[in-house]
Amino acid sequence: MQQGIYISDPAEYLQKMKEHKKILLVKQDIFGFQLYDISLHKKGPMEDKLYLKNPFFLANVRRGNSILVHEDSIRICRRGMRKFYDLERKYIDYELEQQNVKLSRYHEKACFNILHPIKQAIQEGKKIHLYKLFKENGEHCQISFTNGYWLVASKNCTILFQTMDDLNLYNDLRHTWAKLIAKQWLEIIKEQNFDDLKSFLTENTLIGEYCGNPDYQHITKYSHLQLIFYAIVNNNSPDICLPVEQTKQICEQFHLQFVKNSSIKNFDNYEAVLKQLAIWSKLIGEGPMELEGEGSVTYIVAEDQIGNHQTISLCKLKSMEYLIYRKLREMLKVLIQKITLNEHYQLSVQLGKFLNELQIIIKQYAPPQPIRYYLHISKLAFEEVYNNKIPFEKIRYKFVDFLEQIQNMQEDKMSEIDELGEVKQKNFQRHVRVILLTLPMLFEDKVLQSLKDNLNIQCVECQYMCRNQKVFAQRAISILHMIPKLPYNINNEQQLNDYLVNSTLQNQEPSNIIFVFLGMNQEAFKISLQNLQSKIFQDSNPIISSFGVQFTTAKPKVQQLSLERWLEKGQVYLKECQKNFPNRTFVLEEFDLQKLEAIIKQFECAEQPQIEDQDDLDLEESDEDVKPQKKIVIIYPLMIPGSGKSTLVDYLKQNYKDYPFYDICADEVTLQLIKDKLGDNTDSLAIQFQKVFMYIKDAFLQEFHKKINEIINSNNEKAVLFVDRNCVPHTLLYMIDHVKAIQTDIALKKGVSIKIYNVGFTFPVQESNIQNTPFCYDYAITILNRLLVRDDHILLGNDVLYKTQVCMKNLALYTGFKAKDSYFQKFHLQKIIPMSYPQDRFNLEKNDLQVVQDLIAKCVLNSQQTRDLGQGEEFTKLIEFMYSIKQKYKISECNLQEECRQNTQRLSVAIKKLLLP
Repeated sequence: MQQGIYISDPAEYLQKMKEHKKILLVKQDIFGFQLYDISLHKKGPMEDKLYLKNPFFLANVRRGNSILVHEDSIRICRRGMRKFYDLERKYIDYELEQQNVKLSRYHEKACFNILHPIKQAIQEGKKIHLYKLFKENGEHCQISFTNGYWLVASKNCTILFQTMDDLNLYNDLRHTWAKLIAKQWLEIIKEQNFDDLKSFLTENTLIGEYCGNPDYQHITKYSHLQLIFYAIVNNNSPDICLPVEQTKQICEQFHLQFVKNSSIKNFDNYEAVLKQLAIWSKLIGEGPMELEGEGSVTYIVAEDQIGNHQTISLCKLKSMEYLIYRKLREMLKVLIQKITLNEHYQLSVQLGKFLNELQIIIKQYAPPQPIRYYLHISKLAFEEVYNNKIPFEKIRYKFVDFLEQIQNMQEDKMSEIDELGEVKQKNFQRHVRVILLTLPMLFEDKVLQSLKDNLNIQCVECQYMCRNQKVFAQRAISILHMIPKLPYNINNEQQLNDYLVNSTLQNQEPSNIIFVFLGMNQEAFKISLQNLQSKIFQDSNPIISSFGVQFTTAKPKVQQLSLERWLEKGQVYLKECQKNFPNRTFVLEEFDLQKLEAIIKQFECAEQPQIEDQDDLDLEESDEDVKPQKKIVIIYPLMIPGSGKSTLVDYLKQNYKDYPFYDICADEVTLQLIKDKLGDNTDSLAIQFQKVFMYIKDAFLQEFHKKINEIINSNNEKAVLFVDRNCVPHTLLYMIDHVKAIQTDIALKKGVSIKIYNVGFTFPVQESNIQNTPFCYDYAITILNRLLVRDDHILLGNDVLYKTQVCMKNLALYTGFKAKDSYFQKFHLQKIIPMSYPQDRFNLEKNDLQVVQDLIAKCVLNSQQTRDLGQGEEFTKLIEFMYSIKQKYKISECNLQEECRQNTQRLSVAIKKLLLP
C-alpha cells in the first residue's frame, strides 16, 4: 500500500511537500546549497492521528526528511524512520480474540498498521524474525554524507559541516541539539579513515540516540557521552529500514556502537508471533526502569523463500514505570510554570491529577512498585519543587538527578532494617485517614485549605466515591459524596477490618481509618440543595463543584430527590456504624475544626496493636478456631549460577530440623519442560533452553502454586519453602506478585488464611562491585571456579563457554540493583539474610587479580549491552585465564560444607524469629 503512493523522484517530492498545507518546510541557505527540513505541522497526538489517517504522510513524511538543492540538482540527503506506534495489550487480545475487545477507529488503524504486515507475510509463506532493541532515552540523531559535507540532524533540524569550525555558523536555538550531536560525531571519527562510511552514507541515513550529556539527561541515567545507533534507512527506498542483522554488521564494520538487542526467529504461525509479542510486552511493561529503561522497539523482519530479509513492521513496547516518571516530569514542569505566574497551588489537587494519570497508565500492566510508592514519590517531588523553587531547567534537562534525589529522600523516610532485615518501628504515631461523609457541595473550597492549614492535614482529597488507593500522610482526609456499601453480615470490629481490607479501601491500613458523618440533618440538606442550584456558588467553588458534577447537571427536581435519597441512605449507614463500630464512628452536626481535631487526636493516641509490614497481606483472624492458620517462610536466593544453592538445599534437607522443609528446583522444572516439548532432542542444552524459554515462567509458576498447595494440604501449621532458582530482579518481582495472588486465592477458595514471609538470601555487601551490579569480584571469581570444574549441572552441562556466558549474563541482570536495605524493601522482602561463601581461598598476586577483574568487567559490560548471551573474545580470554590461575595457584574445587553449615545456622535464626509466637 505504501509503495503505491511513495514518491521516488526528489524534484516531484519537494514540489508535493511545498504544495501541502499540513506540511512544514524550513529552508536554510548554507555553503551555496538550499537545505530543506520537512515535517508535519502537527505534533503529539494530532500528528499520530494524521499519519494513520493519511497513508501519503506515512509513506513520504518520515520522522526526519531533508532535501538538498544545488543549482539544477535535487536530492534526498536524509531520511528517517517511518512513523510507528505503541503495541498496546488490547491489540494482541483483539487479534487473538481472547476477550470481547472492541477498538476505536484510531486503535483499529494502529493495530492494523503494526500487525497486518505480519499476517500478510505469513500468508505469503515467509518466515518471521522478531528483534527486540532497547529504546535508549536520549536525543534522536540522524547522520548522512552529501556533496562533501557531513549532514547531522536532530529530529527536525539539520546542519552541514566539514570541520568543527563550521559549527560556529549555526547559532539559532533550533540548532542546539544538532551541534551537540555533530561535536560527538567528530570525536568518534577523528582518528579513523571513514571514506567507506562516507560513501555508504551518501545513499543511507544512520539513525541513533545522543545519550549521556551530563547537562541534558532525561529519565534514564548514562555514565558517559555516547552515540548509540539502532537503524539505517536507504534514502531512496520505500522500505522502513535495513534489516537488523545488516545494520548490526555495518555498525560493527565501522566500530559504531549498536544498541542492546535480542531476537527470536523463524516463526511461521501468526498466533505464535502474537504470543511472543505479548510475552515481551508484559515483561517490559511490568519491569523496573533500572532494567527495562524506556522500553524497547520490536523490529519485525520477514524472510522469503530465497533468503531475502525485509523489515515489514515496527512497534514500541513501553515500560509502565518509565511512563509514570515521564508523566511526573510533565506535571512538575506545568507546576513550575504555574508557580512562576503566582497561580494557586494545592498539593491534594496535584496528587489527585497524578493519580488519575497513573490509573490510565497502569490499565495495560502493573508497574514493579505498588501505586502508593509512586504517589509517595510524586508527593515528595511536588513539595520539593514548590518549597524550594526548583528551576524549570533542572526538571527539563536534569530530571534524572532530581528523581534520584527524591528517591533517596523517600528511602530515608522508610523504616530502618537491622542485620537480618527485620523492620523496626521508631517513635510510632498512628497515621489517620478520615473518611468524611458529607452531602455534595455542603461547604466551600476554602474549607479544604482551612482543613490543611489548621489541622496539619498532609493530604485532603475530594472523591465522588471510595478509590482503591492508599494515602501517604500522617493525617489525611477523604471527602466522599457517595455512601459506601456495607454488607449486613458484618457484626464486629475484626470483620470490619477484613471487609475494609477486601473492599474499595483495600490498600489502606484498616486500623488507620475512621468515619466522620457531617451534616446528617435537614439544615445541611437545605444548604447543600441551595448550593447545588446556585450558579454563583459553582463558579466560585470549582473544586467542590467538580465533585458534585453528578448532581449539578441534573434537573432541580432530580437534585432534590437525589439529596433526599442520599440523606436516607446516610442515616441508615450511620446507625449501622454506630451500633457495630462505636470506636471509629463520629458525628458532627456542622463543620467544626476544633471538634474534628479532637477526634483525630483521640484516635492518633489510642493504643496501637502490633503491626506487621504494611506490604504484607495479612488475613490472620483473631479467633484461630474459625479459620485454620498456615505460616510459610519462602526463601528467595538473589544469586547467580554456581553459588551453591542446590548444594545448600541438599544440606538443609539432611540437617535442618526446626520446621518442615520444602523446596522447588527451577532447573528440574525447566529440564522436564524440555523433555515434554522437545522429546529426545540432540541440540545442545543452550539451544534447547532457547526453544522453551517462552514457556519457562508459566511452567515454574504452575509448579510453585502446586508446592504451596502441598504445604497447605499438609498437617503442618508452619513450614519453610526454599526456591532453588536464581531470583534476578524481574523474576523476583513477578514471583512475589504470584505469591500474593496465591494467598488470596487459597483464602477465598479453601477458607485458609496464610501468613507468608518473603526472605531474601543474598550476596554479602562489598565496596568493590562489578559494573553497577551489587556483586563483588571475589564472589564472581569463586563462582567461575566452581562452574568451570563442574560438568554435572543438569542445564549448563560441560560447555565452559556457555556456562561462563550464563554466569556473566546473570550478573548483568542485576545492573542497577542496589545493595541497600531500603532497596530490598521495594521488592517486598521482610528479611535480608547475607550468605557465607569461601571468599578467602583466593590469594592472587596483584597483577593476576587486576587481569581477572578487568576480564570479568568486560564480560559483564558485553552482557549488559545485549538481551542475548554476551559474545566476544573476552569470554574466551577469561576462561583461559581462570584455568591458568587455577593451575598456578593450585586452586581446588570449593568444598562448601562449612559455608552450608554457617548459612543453615543463619537461616535457622532468622526463621525462628519469624515463626515463633
